Amino acid sequence: MIKLDNNRKMLLIDGYGFIFRAFYALPSLTTSSGIPIGAIHGFINMIIPLLQKYQGKDDKVLVVLDSPSSKKTIRHNIYQNYKANRVKTPQDLVSQFALVREMLKSFSIPYVEQDGLEADDIIAAYSQRAIANNYKVIIASGDKDLLQLITDDSCLVYDPIKKRTVDSTIVQEILGILPQQIVDYLALIGDSSDNIPGVAGIGPKAAISLLSDYRDIEEIYDNIAKIKPIRRQNLLRECEAKAKISKKLVQLHPQEVKIYQEFTNVQWKELEQFDDAIK
Repeated sequence: MIKLDNNRKMLLIDGYGFIFRAFYALPSLTTSSGIPIGAIHGFINMIIPLLQKYQGKDDKVLVVLDSPSSKKTIRHNIYQNYKANRVKTPQDLVSQFALVREMLKSFSIPYVEQDGLEADDIIAAYSQRAIANNYKVIIASGDKDLLQLITDDSCLVYDPIKKRTVDSTIVQEILGILPQQIVDYLALIGDSSDNIPGVAGIGPKAAISLLSDYRDIEEIYDNIAKIKPIRRQNLLRECEAKAKISKKLVQLHPQEVKIYQEFTNVQWKELEQFDDAIK
C-alpha cells in the first residue's frame, strides 16, 4: 500500500548503483578525443526523469556515492574477506568516477560521500535525518540491502529498472518477509557478490520459513533446540558465528556518518544541456 502523500519529499539517489548499471547495460561511448563517457551519459539519462518528478518547491535531492578514496570500509573491520571475491573494476569505468563528480558539481547537483563508508550507510543516515525533519523519503536504488529501510509512512524504495515504487506489501509479495527482516534474511542466505558467508545450506525458502516462525536471527538462536528438521538445526548450530557476522555486515551503519550537508533543491532543467556539454 503506497502512501507518502506529504508535500515535502527527499529523493536519495544511489549514485554508484546507477553508474555501474549504466556502464554494463549500455554500449561503449567516448568523446571525440577518446575519453569514455558511457556510464556518465547513462547515469544522466537515468536521473533526469527522477529530478523531473521531484521538482516541487519543497522537494530535495541528494546523490550518494561510495567511499571516494579507500576500498576498505568499516565492514572490513568486521570481516576481512568482505567483498574479497570482487573482480577488478574496469579502467574505462574507474576513469569516469572523477568525471561523474565533476559533472554533478557543474550542474549543481548535490552529492555526498565519506571515506570508509558505503553509500548504503550514508543513505540510511540521511533517510533518518530527513524523516526527523518531516520529509517523506524516496530512495532510488536497485540494491536489495536498502529494502530494510522501508516504512510505508515515511520511506519507500524506487526501483529505476523495473520503474516501480516498492513498499512493505511488495517486499512481502516478492520475498515473503517484512522489510525489517531483510537483514536477517540476507544474513541467513549470504550474498556471494559481497562475499557474505551466511549459513551454508540455508537457501531462500528455508530462510523465509525460519523468519515466518521467528522474528530475527537472535530469536532463531534463542529457540535453536526447537528448529526442525534436525538437519536445519545442525546447519544453524555449525554456522552460528558466521550468521551473526553476516548480520553485522548486512546491517546499515548510519551512526558512522560524520558529514552532513543541507538539503537543497536541484535546477534539473540545466541537465537538458548535458548532451551538448559532453560532445
